[in-house]
Amino acid sequence: MSVGDVYQLAVDQVLHGVLLTNVFHFEQTIDGSGDDEADLFAAFEEDGLPNWKLAVSAQLMFTCLRARQVSGVGAFPESLLVLTGDVGALLEEALPANCVAVISWYSQTYSKSGRGRSFISGAPVPSEDENTWEEAQYDLFNTMANSLGTPFIDSVSGASFALAIWGGTPGAAKDVAKFETRPQVRKLRGRTTRACSTA
Repeated sequence: MSVGDVYQLAVDQVLHGVLLTNVFHFEQTIDGSGDDEADLFAAFEEDGLPNWKLAVSAQLMFTCLRARQVSGVGAFPESLLVLTGDVGALLEEALPANCVAVISWYSQTYSKSGRGRSFISGAPVPSEDENTWEEAQYDLFNTMANSLGTPFIDSVSGASFALAIWGGTPGAAKDVAKFETRPQVRKLRGRTTRACSTA
């Protein structure tokens, strides 16, 4: 494909036996090898995943990445990368899967289609106090958010991808202008679940 195409990237995880998925959208800003989904996987593993792993417990396992193009006309196939041995870096027991950090993403458009949120599971039990993140844990989540919001570059192919907010009818990508990591621990009623497959 080409510069300007938008890809959905799903990051599948398992925590305490619960299947979790975080979904992001990335706009390609520099061409690479021509296999854009593979380039996105490589760039995410290089620039996005490391700080995420530093912010969560080793009980959280990253199981696979799934990518597909969402911009353009027609249906596009989904690509899959199975991850092996990718777990969080913190040794303490993780909070329940529904206890999450909330990262809010904002474009210059202050409409519903111009903002998004990510819910991040896997923080260790000692990292929260009375439903507020301890300062050190908050800083880890903030660093993670900053790395997700900074364009990724695959060092091999040279391909670059920038986080975008996808929304509206028809769907369109909006650049992320800023983010906010919430200091409060949020408890969700449920999490998006999906098996690691291309179905």
